[in-house]
Amino acid sequence: MKKLILGILMIAAMEWQAKAVQNGQFLYCPNGSHLSMWDDQAVFMGGIVKFIHSTAE
Repeated sequence: MKKLILGILMIAAMEWQAKAVQNGQFLYCPNGSHLSMWDDQAVFMGGIVKFIHSTAE
């Protein structure tokens, strides 16, 4: 995984996985489950937007 150089967003995964890639980011949705995009929409969508902006720079 260290060879991956693209920005990668790990959602509701283990934080160590985001650190295992060069440009990984971790998004924790405290009220989410396997369907965080519905269970914790505000955190999920805010994290997606922040990730997109960070990779566009």
